[in-house]
Amino acid sequence: MKLFAIALVALAALAPPAFAVETTNETTAALFAEQYPVTRSVLAADFPQDLQALEQSFGDIDSTEISPQLKMQRAFLELTALRKQYASQLQFARADMSALVVLSLADFYQSVLQRDGAAVCGGFATDGAGALYTIGAAPGYALELDRQSAAYFSAVVSAVEDPDVVGVASQSDWDAVMTQIVTDGHPPSYVVSIAAGKVSDPDLCPALSAFMHAMVDVKSDAARRARADFIQNATGY
Repeated sequence: MKLFAIALVALAALAPPAFAVETTNETTAALFAEQYPVTRSVLAADFPQDLQALEQSFGDIDSTEISPQLKMQRAFLELTALRKQYASQLQFARADMSALVVLSLADFYQSVLQRDGAAVCGGFATDGAGALYTIGAAPGYALELDRQSAAYFSAVVSAVEDPDVVGVASQSDWDAVMTQIVTDGHPPSYVVSIAAGKVSDPDLCPALSAFMHAMVDVKSDAARRARADFIQNATGY
């Protein structure tokens, strides 16, 4: 993530039940609708052509004899590719929507840390939600995956319909966010953890979660610019 480099400079001066694994006959589209109900609703309402194309790609997935878990892993990759198409527009999302994306991702980090520990969360932090699919843990995070994805596409809608141009984040903006981490009661070492970005660091996930909350806690244009920059990192989650 770009935030690791940003933090280095700052040092010098943030469930519904899983789909049934026993099922072998459900289509990928049906499995997707079960695991991503809110996301699918957003897509149906605001991105109907994208949803149609997405479900056509699911048909290709169904043409192979694979397990439901692998179907959903491939569906996630297709969804991620769709999200990437809109990543550059996220910077124009309204302040409330950028905050929603950031907070839903922060909560996702906390869920992974609490359920599967620092090692799994470290991989999640650096490689995105695909890391959860790789180890077979993704079904347990159906709620978080759907919430985060729905927030992402809802933010894109706000960016298109009611763009909020806040400008480019400066180093002083990031400094304000890093300062807020300590103001919120977290140790200054969290900034070090963010800067290093080591998967093996047990403080990486709590530090990143604190960083994301700080971007919302700072009530200023500086935080809005920081969020506008940061949320483009949310594509792979």
